Amino acid sequence: MKLSSEQAHHFQTEGYVIVPHFFTQDEVLALRQEMERLVAENRGRNVMPSYTGKINYQITPLADKSNLFRDLPTHPEVLATIEQLIGSPATLWLDQIFLKPAHVGAGNTWHIDNGRFKVADPTKGVGMWIALHDSSRANGTLELVPRSHLQPPESFIPPGQYMPVPPDENDTIAMIATAGGVIFFNFGILHCTRDNFSDHDRAALVYHFCSQA
Repeated sequence: MKLSSEQAHHFQTEGYVIVPHFFTQDEVLALRQEMERLVAENRGRNVMPSYTGKINYQITPLADKSNLFRDLPTHPEVLATIEQLIGSPATLWLDQIFLKPAHVGAGNTWHIDNGRFKVADPTKGVGMWIALHDSSRANGTLELVPRSHLQPPESFIPPGQYMPVPPDENDTIAMIATAGGVIFFNFGILHCTRDNFSDHDRAALVYHFCSQA
């Protein structure tokens, strides 16, 4: 899929872009069924302490567990979109699934992916966040701070600390996407997910790519 010039410009200036219907409903159903198979086989783990009563079920890596998830990031349309955003050649650095069950799903704290990847130029990295279910504020969708990739990390990480302080809520935007929609975001974007208080599970399939161009 080739993004419009407006979408590509939005990614470069704001640090993210939402692309609705990137995958068809049949495709997202297949992705969701494959995730459910891995969950049934207990191929992931809950990364939350048991005493919290919360569940953030993560499956990573994926390539050794599923041919479908292994092949998706090399699909020509996926690669074409990634390379349109960050240049070519682009390589996959990380693949993972985050499943937040209804009522007890736990979010992820505010962070910057480049805190992990440590790319000299964060504009060379992009996260591809695929909604496997409709995402909303109620079920703890991805939230981010637009244009935060243009700020040095030390502007929101206090001296002596490793994690950013929570930003002012007036500066954040909730990424609302229907199943099959994709959110692309820069490695330097400040983001988090919230808890799932809804009556339905919510999951996202996430790939991280980096270009040496």
